[in-house]
Amino acid sequence: MGGKLNDIRETSSNAIQIIRDLKNPEVHESLNRVKDITATVKEIVESFKDPSMVKNIENFRLTLESIERISSKIESLRTDTQNSGMMDEISSTIKACRLALDTLNNEGGTKELVSVSRNLISEISSTVLEIRQLLHTIGNAEPNADVAGIVANVKDIRDYTKSVREDFK
Repeated sequence: MGGKLNDIRETSSNAIQIIRDLKNPEVHESLNRVKDITATVKEIVESFKDPSMVKNIENFRLTLESIERISSKIESLRTDTQNSGMMDEISSTIKACRLALDTLNNEGGTKELVSVSRNLISEISSTVLEIRQLLHTIGNAEPNADVAGIVANVKDIRDYTKSVREDFK
């Protein structure tokens, strides 16, 4: 019985302390801030129910889904390009072109070298067409830095082969 009286006395004491704290102006200020924040949150929640806001949120969701699809297509293109060995082939082709031009400049050139170079230019052109077709498969997606780099390299190769072709004419 004595334990219950102590519990009642302690609870009463705690309640009196809470009532005293409620008289404190700082507590009133804090409660007013909580009230203001609650009103602001309520306004925000109500604004999400507005039809135009619902439409904006839906448009945002659709945009994010489109970005995810494009990202996946670009990643697939990058993986396909790496797995196909196309970049290695292009790199080897560029090295062969440089070697052929160096040989042509150093030895005065031969008809065979000119013929090989023409074949090489033809292979580069077909590689460029393959890359264009591959880029076309991802649709009109906005390319990322990797795809932009590939496209820039292909354009450089095309321009270089045109200048080589002009040199042989």
